[in-house]
Amino acid sequence: FFSACVLGPMGYLFANLGEHMYSPATKPEYGAVEPKTANFCSLSAALGASWAKARRRCHKMYYHLTIAAEFERQHERPVGVGDEEAVRKIANEMAARYGVTLEAAVPWEGMMEFVEAGELTDMPALSAVLGGILAQEVLKAASGKGEPIRNFFFFSLADSAGTIEAAGC
Repeated sequence: FFSACVLGPMGYLFANLGEHMYSPATKPEYGAVEPKTANFCSLSAALGASWAKARRRCHKMYYHLTIAAEFERQHERPVGVGDEEAVRKIANEMAARYGVTLEAAVPWEGMMEFVEAGELTDMPALSAVLGGILAQEVLKAASGKGEPIRNFFFFSLADSAGTIEAAGC
């Protein structure tokens, strides 16, 4: 299962390959390599992972995505402009649930940009970047060659960098 989404100037992809066998990428001079197995978790497990266990340098989009997913679960609609108060309340509740302070766990700056980006039109260049990475991951999964992304990939034009995060596994 692969999922990808572009929200204005940012995007992410999620991969859940269940139990997946692959051959690590190696140079021919190193000879044959034993196949490895990677276990992936579901999207709900990844979004429900404890913030206290998340890496300190976890990409801020992970937190923003989990907050937006919780908002959508509670309100049965996507987060939109004008929802800042409700989003902040959910963020505080989630931080308390995981035993962390909101300031320590979630970089609030950019949260409403993330929300507002969902209402923006897609950016073709960013869609091309994310689509290319998604295609590469599908080929790696189908061929069993090379270690797959485990399990989130975030890309933002704000930092012009892609980040892989293993959440909930």
